[in-house]
Amino acid sequence: MVVLASATGAAALTKSELIERSGEICAHGDAAMQPYDEKAARAIERGDLQAGVRPARKSIRIGRRHLARLADLNAPQRGIERYRNFIDRTREYIRWLDLSIDAIAAERWRLAKRRATKAQREYMRAKRAARRYPLKRACIKFLS
Repeated sequence: MVVLASATGAAALTKSELIERSGEICAHGDAAMQPYDEKAARAIERGDLQAGVRPARKSIRIGRRHLARLADLNAPQRGIERYRNFIDRTREYIRWLDLSIDAIAAERWRLAKRRATKAQREYMRAKRAARRYPLKRACIKFLS
């Protein structure tokens, strides 16, 4: 079997290796974000959106770090477009989610709603891309 090298010189992973490693990264990311997600959810349940801003931003920062690790994995040439689509859609989802949180912090409710709608659309696209590759359930859970 010929191992292809990426532009960085590291060997490309096989599809099964990529699925395993991405699953581990997603599981760690989800576990790291969970306390902050729960704290933000409790604030929303209380109706105090402002109190949910700080933990939501912390969760997004953690998610971005783990997404960068996912993006650094060298996907095999066969299927690389689908994996890159997952990474790109997830980046867009996080970007719109972050912009929505910014609008909530500024108490611009209509803008926050529009941005949250765009984030939801990108979430669905990222989720679909994860299933199409197919990545482990941990990566789908990482998105939520």
